[in-house]
Amino acid sequence: MKRVSIKIWLPVIILVLSMFGTFIYFNWFKTNDVFEEVVDLQATSQEKFFPQIPEDWKKYRNEEYGFEVRYPQDWKIVEDRADSRIELKKDESSVLIFPEGFATSLIDAVNIKESKIVISGKEVTIKSFLTEGGEWWARFIRFQEYPNSWTSDNWIWINLEIIDEKIECAVTLPLGGECGYGLGRKFFGTVEQAEQEVIDQILSTFKFIE
Repeated sequence: MKRVSIKIWLPVIILVLSMFGTFIYFNWFKTNDVFEEVVDLQATSQEKFFPQIPEDWKKYRNEEYGFEVRYPQDWKIVEDRADSRIELKKDESSVLIFPEGFATSLIDAVNIKESKIVISGKEVTIKSFLTEGGEWWARFIRFQEYPNSWTSDNWIWINLEIIDEKIECAVTLPLGGECGYGLGRKFFGTVEQAEQEVIDQILSTFKFIE
């Protein structure tokens, strides 16, 4: 049998190990940078951190899932009973609430930060998806304590528009290959700070009800 020289396979082995190392770095070390500070949104919203909630904001109350939240006049509520989804929306900005969860994959981003906040008196971990400029444009929240009508698969997804959005693969594949899932994507562009503040204000009004 004809032997294959190790010199032929060496570049392939190096490439595979390099890609695997990059995957581990971006999907473990880069996504596990946890902030120590815990921000109580209900408390800070009444102080200088956020402007006071305008009196003309509307209130949405859901008796089935036992929660309520306030939102600006120019936002709208969309209920989708098929997916058990409640969405607060304005243009490209949205807050999606899934009390029973929904099977899906998170965005394959590499720039993710974890921090802890307090919503409705309950400490939760929040994953913030960042642009390469450090601005958050999406967030993922899951409650560990919740009403009986919620399930452990619950989550809240927040999404903002990235202005002048550009997406690049974190890992360049050989031969011009596409950016496969799990290799990560970098997001470039800017996010309006005013929209971020509105989202934080909305979250500060979220609370579970008896």
